[in-house]
Amino acid sequence: MNKNAIKKFAIDARNKLIASVTDKAGMLGITPDNCSEAITKGADFEVYKTAAGTEVTLNKKQCEQRRKLVDQIHARGYETVVEEVAYTWFNRICAIRFMEVNDYMYPCKSSCAFFRKKKEKMSQMW
Repeated sequence: MNKNAIKKFAIDARNKLIASVTDKAGMLGITPDNCSEAITKGADFEVYKTAAGTEVTLNKKQCEQRRKLVDQIHARGYETVVEEVAYTWFNRICAIRFMEVNDYMYPCKSSCAFFRKKKEKMSQMW
């Protein structure tokens, strides 16, 4: 087993997942400096300003999920929450791939697409 390949893959994947989580948070109006307030509120929706300056409309369920995320950020800090979300997704993706490789489940497109780019590294690790 090539431990250096595993280490490099894990670091690269972690950085990409952190960037993705940060981008998604920005699309919800959540940045390291600020969690934007709703611009417009309706009975079943709220509109927020994104990090890019555009507006995003969230339904009632999404608003509740966003509130929980904002509460966690206020309680534990932005960086800590982003790291935890990225770590959780990394573990999930690796678990799915492990199950696919060991025939515990059928291969799925999303996992295969994620790992196809790293095919030569993955063959060294598994």
